[in-house]
Amino acid sequence: MTMKTKQEQRRERRVIATVPVRARSHSAGEMTGHTRDVGSTMRSVFVYLSNRVAVGSEVELVFPIPIGVTPAEDTWVRCRARVMRCEDTDDHNRFGVAAVIESFEHLDHENSKYTT
Repeated sequence: MTMKTKQEQRRERRVIATVPVRARSHSAGEMTGHTRDVGSTMRSVFVYLSNRVAVGSEVELVFPIPIGVTPAEDTWVRCRARVMRCEDTDDHNRFGVAAVIESFEHLDHENSKYTT
């Protein structure tokens, strides 16, 4: 039996991008952070957040979609995502969170102010 590499296990191409994120979960409350990468079809995301989030928990993320995922600028989304992994970082002030996006909605300009 052969082992698949991490890259082979991914279902979509990753777009490397750092954009601000505002997050909320029942267990960790309000959080801030930024993305490391976003799946090219908006099925997954890796973010650095200010609080630890439990694996399996649901988190709401609001962020601008990076160029490369969509050609439009200033397109904001609110995502409902399921945490698959949470890891410590070297600086201990952020936690790396890998999540599968279960649903998302585009936000109009007024609602995108949630993140600023």
